[in-house]
Amino acid sequence: MSEFAIILPAAPAADLHRTLSSLVFQKEKDFQVYLVQSPGTSEAVTGFEDRLPLKWVDIASGGGAFSALAAVKDEPFVCFLTPEVDLAPKSLRRMRRCIDGHPGHDVYHWNLAAPARKYGLKTAPARLFKEVFFKGGVAPLSSFVFRRSALAAWLASAPSAADSALAAVLACAGEQGIRTARWERLGWHRPAPAADPAALEREVRANLAFFRWTESFFGNAYPVGVGDRLDLFATEAARLYPSYTADELKALMQEFAVVDGPVRKLRASSALKGALKRRKETLL
Repeated sequence: MSEFAIILPAAPAADLHRTLSSLVFQKEKDFQVYLVQSPGTSEAVTGFEDRLPLKWVDIASGGGAFSALAAVKDEPFVCFLTPEVDLAPKSLRRMRRCIDGHPGHDVYHWNLAAPARKYGLKTAPARLFKEVFFKGGVAPLSSFVFRRSALAAWLASAPSAADSALAAVLACAGEQGIRTARWERLGWHRPAPAADPAALEREVRANLAFFRWTESFFGNAYPVGVGDRLDLFATEAARLYPSYTADELKALMQEFAVVDGPVRKLRASSALKGALKRRKETLL
């Protein structure tokens, strides 16, 4: 049994080739690679069949990254490695040492190369939320390693948030928090923003669903105050303009638990008005 399950979601052949190359040169060899079937993957693995432990995973069309987890049966830890990050030769070895030295966590983390913000050795879910949405931090799925049993249990219990990488991180981290490996920073390529209206709508809809989930997850201990919360939600919703009208966006805002009562509704309307003004300015 290997220590790590490295899941490679569907990606262009050239990107998969680069990722597979980084795995060949890992100092830590105790891993199993799970490669999601997609057009071009056969071409990408040419030359790696005898150099890496590969298993093919076939998931339903449109399945998210977590769909491949069902294929992992033995490895206790899992990482979803996408082309937006690059492993250095010692990345897995340092992660192994981090896990061995701090076994009480269900989520572990690599920092990303500058200019990305560096996280501390231990990060609570509320702090991670504020880092990402209020301090310019980034937290791509590939920078985290999950305890497989914890991730599988959460996915089985929270189908409404099962497509959200950040929800998985927050929920699995729990009270123990997220432990970051020392002395290691992964290369990182910022993904291109959603270009066509359909892709943008899917992205924003997913983010709004995540924000609704956070309201129940954090409950009365929400990491930021009502004003910041409304501004955050309104700014995300306003990205749907002009495909959505102001009235349609107002209806979306009413779906949040924080918009409760006449005063909160007025504050939500004001936040949305300001967000729409900023959105229109960016479209000029």
